Amino acid sequence: MRFHIVAGLLSALLSGCATTQVTVVPPAPACPVPAALAKPCTPPRTLSAGTTYGDLLLSYQADRASLELCATSFDELNRLLAACRAALSEYNASLDRKTTSP
Repeated sequence: MRFHIVAGLLSALLSGCATTQVTVVPPAPACPVPAALAKPCTPPRTLSAGTTYGDLLLSYQADRASLELCATSFDELNRLLAACRAALSEYNASLDRKTTSP
């Protein structure tokens, strides 16, 4: 009985001296969003009572230009996020290759 206890304690103490190989993981790629793409789109203009047809057309043109700018920013943000996702997928795949290779 004593032999088993001593053997267990001895193996526990000696296992603390064993070297353990730890893989250092490089930092993941960052995906910063430029401030120009992070800002919200301009809301549409409100029309008040008594607005003239000329004012309506000016508001329409301004709203249309704002929507086009918003769509361009949205498309650019989608491209940026797709590139970031691809970089993260490649990073994760490289980690998988490192852990599975001897």
